[in-house]
Amino acid sequence: MTLPSGSCYSVGAGGHISGGGYGMLSRLYGLTVDWLDEVEVVTVRNGRAELVRAGRESASAEERELFWAHLGGGGGNFGVISKFFFNRLPTAPGSAWLATLAWDWADLLQHEDLFAQLIRSFGRFFRDHSEPGTRFSPLFAILHLRRVAGKQIVLTVQHADEDRGPLDEFIEAIEYGIDQCRVPSVAPTASIAGHHLIQSHSQARKMPWLEITQTENTSGANQRGKYKSAYMINEFPDEQIATLWKWLTISSDAYPDNPLALLQIDSYGGTVNAVAPDATAIPQRSSIMKLQYQTYWAEAADDAPNLAWIRDFYAAMYGPSGPVPDGHDGGVMDGCYINYCDSDLENWAWLYFKDNYARLQQVKAYWDPNNVFHHAQSIRPPD
Repeated sequence: MTLPSGSCYSVGAGGHISGGGYGMLSRLYGLTVDWLDEVEVVTVRNGRAELVRAGRESASAEERELFWAHLGGGGGNFGVISKFFFNRLPTAPGSAWLATLAWDWADLLQHEDLFAQLIRSFGRFFRDHSEPGTRFSPLFAILHLRRVAGKQIVLTVQHADEDRGPLDEFIEAIEYGIDQCRVPSVAPTASIAGHHLIQSHSQARKMPWLEITQTENTSGANQRGKYKSAYMINEFPDEQIATLWKWLTISSDAYPDNPLALLQIDSYGGTVNAVAPDATAIPQRSSIMKLQYQTYWAEAADDAPNLAWIRDFYAAMYGPSGPVPDGHDGGVMDGCYINYCDSDLENWAWLYFKDNYARLQQVKAYWDPNNVFHHAQSIRPPD
């Protein structure tokens, strides 16, 4: 058995689960919290600590609401979580296909049109193949858009099914329209902020799934860093692709080259989308991609230029309000992920929780009316 949990080696279960829990099996099995049955929490009401076990079958409506709030409502909001209970778990894949391929920036720099084609192909594939329960549900892909100093753009693909066909179809769709004479796909030659997969797609191989998981769960040196996020419910518009190109290729005194700065695009949809937005506290159930803006560096003296790059890049993509949810008919954005908490966000409650925030506030008002458990972006009791 397994959970559809993440691939970041240093993330603990408590934070991962309370934020919803995305992972490389989420297109196949949904979010981690979709498998959660009960949670044990130390709450404080009327000045007294109490141990509460809340679940989907709790007799008390207040306890059922407390459980719902822990299905993606974020950590540090309602009490101290002491236990999670999973009474049922999905079956772990026996084996899976793994492939990686890359494109050298040295080739891409002369061909902005082919860079744009690559981004369009990735977004359109998941726009067109994110229905739950299809033959593409076991397929998960990460596109690592590194800055030019990182030398390559890298694609990692895991397909947790015996049939290799969907993997080959995906790679064919990604390479469609890209002139291999001008910009050939090559083998990755460097690690990527925690992922150290050095093999080309032509060497795609079937491996025990647990071995793949252990291969991908790598951790680099301690570093300083900054994250931002955005959910997408549609493919990239042309203006966003042009912005990606600008900020990945930019180099100046204000934005010095950094090989550890990137935008990582994770593919979701599939079974994630089979759940209603109000069934759990995490509302972005129509998303097909989740974007992770990342930059890492070693010295405090380099804080300013690295923070300037990621903040200015993000603002150029979405404006001062961030990736505001813009609906489903022709819309593109769907807010931000609570587990990539971003202190820069002003309207964070709407971007993280959308219409679910008011309900989370009611849970807060009942279980923590004095706001004992709080931090800069914790759920606030209603005024």
